[in-house]
Amino acid sequence: MSAVTGIVAGLVTAAGAVALYKYMRARAAGLRDKLERARAPGPEKRDGVIDFERDPQTGVFHAK
Repeated sequence: MSAVTGIVAGLVTAAGAVALYKYMRARAAGLRDKLERARAPGPEKRDGVIDFERDPQTGVFHAK
């Protein structure tokens, strides 16, 4: 292999590594966003627990 071929192969390898790094970083960003949304408390978690009691005459549950 000549010196020029070696330099070109090195540059192509470096460019491929940079492209792969950017691609993987973009994919990881999407995954990080999904994980953050999953970890964030939903509206039902912020509002607290809704407590129900059963009406003994009808058997229907109503909020306390």
